[in-house]
Amino acid sequence: MAALAVMQREGLAPATRARVHGTLAGLCAHLVRQGHLRVDPLIAAGVERPKLPKSLPRYVERDGEMARVLAVTGTLDPEGRLTWPERDLAMAAVLAGTGARASEVCGVRLRDLVLDVEDPYMRVTGKGGAVRDCPLPLEVVAAVQTYLDSRKERTKARARRDDPVWLNNHERPLTPAALDHLVRRWFARAGVPLPREAAAHAFRHTVAMQLVGRGEAVNVVQALLGHASLSSTQIYIRAAGHHVREAAHALPIRGQLRKMVGT
Repeated sequence: MAALAVMQREGLAPATRARVHGTLAGLCAHLVRQGHLRVDPLIAAGVERPKLPKSLPRYVERDGEMARVLAVTGTLDPEGRLTWPERDLAMAAVLAGTGARASEVCGVRLRDLVLDVEDPYMRVTGKGGAVRDCPLPLEVVAAVQTYLDSRKERTKARARRDDPVWLNNHERPLTPAALDHLVRRWFARAGVPLPREAAAHAFRHTVAMQLVGRGEAVNVVQALLGHASLSSTQIYIRAAGHHVREAAHALPIRGQLRKMVGT
């Protein structure tokens, strides 16, 4: 406990202090179970794990950049050996049009695509096995249908309802890791910087920020993204607030006021 106090006093990062706290908490709990300690000293002293600041989501901010990424997905990769533009465009359209997670998209089966109805949707299974329906705009439906036609032509086999929708270039199920690899290639070809430590998830963050920017209610954004907790959605509200503050600080009137008040 004294070590934690010293670390805090010396200004060590919350993540560092949280790791040390976690190690001590595990040790103390073990000693209590083994009978070497009657009570957990961390709990008795009310020492809580340092709260880690939530990082803001990394997404594509500049107008037109996501459009450039989408544009290259529908063209042959000059450096690719076995490219599949129809698949790549459809997958990018789904990511950009729904904000679904990479694992959710890769897990979609043919039975989960409901395209021939008035309000088309894609059924996905999210964290904890939660199932939700992602509405599909007509433009996304058109891209997906074109891919399905090319998929049928490539595989030369009768598709079954339980078959995965997305296939790799060898006609095997596409994995989230392979999807991330594709996304990195799309961004590189488009000349668009990929947000740090993000790949397919950059689409999800971008969709969320676009929804918040449009003024959508937080519960609507939560439902579309499949967040179990509202706190997961509120981080996008915080990110939007960050940009609002930046915009306020960039107002031209500041220069005139600075002259008048002498700051």
